[in-house]
Amino acid sequence: MFLDASVIVAVLADVGYHLAKIEMSKTPIFYSSLAVFEAVISLARIIAISHNGNQAPTPPDIIELAQESVAQFLEAIDGQDAYQRIPAPRSD
Repeated sequence: MFLDASVIVAVLADVGYHLAKIEMSKTPIFYSSLAVFEAVISLARIIAISHNGNQAPTPPDIIELAQESVAQFLEAIDGQDAYQRIPAPRSD
C-alpha cells in the first residue's frame, strides 16, 4: 500500500477510523519523501489557518508540530520510505 500526501492528511484529520484500517493492512505500507513534505506543509497550513486566519504566513513552530505529527503517524503504522528499498546501481 502506498500513502500519498492527501491520504496522510486525511488520516491525521480522522485518526481513529483510518488508522485502524491501515493497521489491518496485510501488505507493507510505503510513502515517499515528497508525500511527507506535502503532508507536512498541508497539515501546517490547515493548523495555521485555524489559528491565525487565511492571510497570515505559517509560523515555523506550526510547521515543526506538523512535521512531528506526520513522523509519529508514519512510525505508528510502521511505514517505509519507498525509495530506500530501491537497490543502488552497481558500479562494476
